[in-house]
This record gives sequence, C-alpha cells and structure tokens, in this order.
Amino acid sequence: MDLAATAAGDGHEVVLACVGAEPADLFRARQIPASIQVIDLPTGPGSVLRWYRQFRALNVTACLFEKGTLHTGSVAMDLAARAAFRVYLVIQQLEPPRLGPRRSTRHLGGIVPGLGLWWYRQRFLGWLRSLAPRQTICITEAVRSALQDEYGFSGARLEVVYNGVDVDRFTPGPGALPHHAAEAAPRPVTCGTAARLVHEKGIDVAVRAFALLAPDVPMRLLIANDGPERAALEALVRELGLTDRVQFTGFQRDLAAFYRGLDILLVPSRIEAQGLIVLEAMACGCLVIASAVGGIPEMISRRELGTLVPPEDAGALAAAIDDARRLSPDQRHAQAAAARAHVCAEFVAQTQCRKILALAGQLAAEA
Repeated sequence: MDLAATAAGDGHEVVLACVGAEPADLFRARQIPASIQVIDLPTGPGSVLRWYRQFRALNVTACLFEKGTLHTGSVAMDLAARAAFRVYLVIQQLEPPRLGPRRSTRHLGGIVPGLGLWWYRQRFLGWLRSLAPRQTICITEAVRSALQDEYGFSGARLEVVYNGVDVDRFTPGPGALPHHAAEAAPRPVTCGTAARLVHEKGIDVAVRAFALLAPDVPMRLLIANDGPERAALEALVRELGLTDRVQFTGFQRDLAAFYRGLDILLVPSRIEAQGLIVLEAMACGCLVIASAVGGIPEMISRRELGTLVPPEDAGALAAAIDDARRLSPDQRHAQAAAARAHVCAEFVAQTQCRKILALAGQLAAEA
C-alpha cells in the first residue's frame, strides 16, 4: 500500500493486480490511489499462457511482485511475467525457508549411502525462482545472504532495500491502551508485544520471561493481536500464575496508539526477515528488546537504539526487561530519541519505496 501510494503520488499510473476478490476489496476499502484489477489463479497445464494473457491485459510496463516467500507464486507465473512485462521485479518479504544440513538416509542396513535428494530438490526449486525476475529486492542483508548462500541466487541480481515506516503516523505521543480496572498508582511498567500468535513469533518466550521477574515489581505484559497459538498461550499464563500480570488485548486497529502506551516493546521472535514492528515502535519512542535473529540486528545496529537478546532464552529476556525498567527517565528519553532519529534518517517508507521505483525505472530504461 505504501508503494502504491508513493508511486501514484509521484505521478506514476498504478495497477494493483489482485488474485481473487478478497484482496481487491481490502485495497478498495483503504482507498489506494490505483486501478484495482482482479485476476484468476491459473493452475494445471497451460497456466503459463493463461498467466501471460492476464498480465498482458493489464497493459503496464513494470511488475513489482510482493513475493513473500519462495513458495508464493510459481515458476509458471514468473515465466509469464518475464514475457509480459518489460521489467519484472520481485520483493522477498519473508525470511527464506532454511534448508538445514544435507542429510542422507542410508539403505541396505547402512551399507549404501543415500543422495540427500530432498535437500537438492528444495534448493533447485528455490533457485528456479531466481531465473525469471530481472532483480530480486531483499528487505534485509540477512534475506539476501540466505537467498545467495542457501539457494544459489546470483548476487548481481539481488538488491537490498529495507521496508520503511510512515514516521508521520508512528510518532511519540499519548497512548490509547486498555487498562486494568483496578490499576493502582504508580502506573506499572508496561511491556507489550504485537504479532500473529504463532510459534515463530516466540510469544511463549515473553510469557516465560515474565514469570522470572520479581513478583513484587509492578509490571504487566500486553499481548496484542490473535492467532492459532492463543489458547495455548492463555493456558501457559494460567499455569505460570500470571493472570494478574499478562493481558490479551486482541486485534489492535491502531498500532501506533498501542506502541505509545508501552514502556517496552518485546519482539521475542524465533525467525524474522526484518521485523517492521521494531521500527514502528522505535519511531513511537518506545524502548525495544528483541531477539537477535534475521534482519533485526540490522534495525538495532547500535546499543543505544535498543537491546538484542538470544532467541529462545527467557532468562536473557527477563534480565533485559529488568535492566530496562531500571533506566532513569533521562536515560529512557535519550534512548527513545536516538531510536526515533535513527528511523527518521534510515527507514522512512516513502524514501524506501522511491528506491524500488527508481530501480524499476532504471531497468525499464535499459530494457
């Protein structure tokens, strides 16, 4: 949506090609300044030709595909896009699936070694996705390294452009958080996390970290949004006796207000391509404690910007929370100011979007 709005604001004609009506309705509801076209999802024999015909009907010069993972889209779609558009770029938004070590099952009682065909098959299928696009835009150096080192993508066709945030929307200011009805003064130190409640986001690690904090310290943890792990997380909170300190707030329509109501944002992810939530909270003046995984260390690149902890380590996370709550008001303000200044200097959404548009324009001129 940021990319479409920036392109339209800079005078480009923008078409949003949506597979199915549901995403099209979402963009219409957000009043994105673009022509919204619904296309079908071709499958089976002849899908390349059907993709091609639909793409040609869009009558556009460059295609920017928000690819997501290596398993989004298909080789057939890539081939059709390369043929239909003068420029075909993909944006790798999520961390590529890790291949892991190559293991070979042995046969005939261990006498005959296997070939590790699954590993080669997965690597080959990933490498195929690198062939059709003119360029693959990676949202962090961590993503670029994974594509090049694990899947064999050509380094010459990989470009790093970080996602950015709207620093006019994500600003410091008063929050609008739900509070406990019987909240006593002084206000407790408020930690929070906002993510889809799935295993990869490590919310259980944050809950276990809270169980390690001194029970007499006035602190609480707000868990925003929802997901398939919610019931298990609620059970864990009850098991650890944290029902008076941990609150599930549900879906947050205004994340900027959520961040402003926090003292500390926790990002205990097990994997994370970039961690846009880190930048959003930093822009709002919220202290951030996050796992040192994926692209997060590229966002929190200096100690004064936030705190990094090992993933899966509830003890380290608890210690970092305890250190953060002990900061003086002046120390807290200095870190928050440094973090926001860092985001405003390096990660503004419009600036990052224009880097992508400039790359598309350059490749179109060369085509």
